[in-house]
Amino acid sequence: MSALSTDLALIRRGDFQGSQSERLLVYILLIAAKTGRNPTPLFELRRDALQPHPLKPDTHALLITYKRRGNNIAVQSLRRTREIESAVSVRTDIATLFQEVLRFTSPLVNQVPAELKDCLWLFERDKRGKYGGGITCLNCSNVHYVTGRFVVKHNLRGDDIDPASGEEKPLQLTFMRLRKTFASRLWHLTGGDVVRTANALGNQPQVTDAHYLAVTQRWFDVIVLSANALKPNFAEKRMIRPPSASWRKRCKYRLKR
Repeated sequence: MSALSTDLALIRRGDFQGSQSERLLVYILLIAAKTGRNPTPLFELRRDALQPHPLKPDTHALLITYKRRGNNIAVQSLRRTREIESAVSVRTDIATLFQEVLRFTSPLVNQVPAELKDCLWLFERDKRGKYGGGITCLNCSNVHYVTGRFVVKHNLRGDDIDPASGEEKPLQLTFMRLRKTFASRLWHLTGGDVVRTANALGNQPQVTDAHYLAVTQRWFDVIVLSANALKPNFAEKRMIRPPSASWRKRCKYRLKR
């Protein structure tokens, strides 16, 4: 997130060095990280997707996305930055990000065919590139390419080690990774409420529990430390210990080594 915040600050100062698609990437990744939405609904965001909140129009907004697989419309309530706060704080809320994208893509709306006029993520291709210019929208293909450049630019590294060099491999930055991070963070903030976390993700609780809430070694360490601190007089054999590898496998928990 720090790399995205750095680029966002450069964009707002007018000092960002990069293509229009690279600038849009910063915004779509930030919105993905803050909403936990799947990539397809984000790519298909309409220019009118942000609507005033019916009850709190001064402080909140509604982001409307379409979930194609379930043929459902998802409506997510978002806090809108107050103008007085915007002058003294970094404006990274979703409503402000959305409005900034609207503002710098609006000159392109009148230059595209009717089927693209409602697209939020309009940008001009590099004339020296494969397609020789023109205006298009962000999609899975071009975002994958631009994300690779973003990772290289900021030298982002993951936890996996390259056995040949002994160095950390480049970070695999994907929408699913951001979605899982969103789910884990929300799970912590809600005190382990799987139902509320699932509602925010647009999933059923059992799906969220099985696919998005992976147990890490750090979680086990905290649980074991807390439990043992509460029971200091237990005999050694009664002390609570981390689950065995076989137990973890049976429960299908994915643990970070």
